[in-house]
Amino acid sequence: IIHCGALGTGQAMKALNNIIYNVNIAALAEVLPLTVAVGLDPEQVAAIVTSGSSRSFASEYFVPRMLEGQFDSDFALSAAYKDIVNVERMAEDAGAQLPVVHAMIGSYKAAIEAGYGDEPKSAMLKVYEEALGVTFRKKDGS
Repeated sequence: IIHCGALGTGQAMKALNNIIYNVNIAALAEVLPLTVAVGLDPEQVAAIVTSGSSRSFASEYFVPRMLEGQFDSDFALSAAYKDIVNVERMAEDAGAQLPVVHAMIGSYKAAIEAGYGDEPKSAMLKVYEEALGVTFRKKDGS
């Protein structure tokens, strides 16, 4: 347990931590279809982004699921949106500029508007796959 300060600061920390995680997931969802579009092998890409300099909890957790096409058993995009709204409010109150966070919010909104709100955060991948006409999946069709 890490005590974060006065009443409410722990909740703020939780929301801000989740935003960093959400930015990471959005970046993966955006870039992984591009790797396929430029001719890279999804399984090799998965091995690299889960062990190389871009490795994170988000990549370790979601990339294998993305590769398998598993979009049915994790925290829903629409449910995650509450942290996004809370951080938007915090940033506005503090006068903070968050361009990377705003880009991530665009990815979440696009996925929710595309009908993926009840699917896990990793379903953002589908928006970018559809835009490029590719899929980030194992070669065997799994």
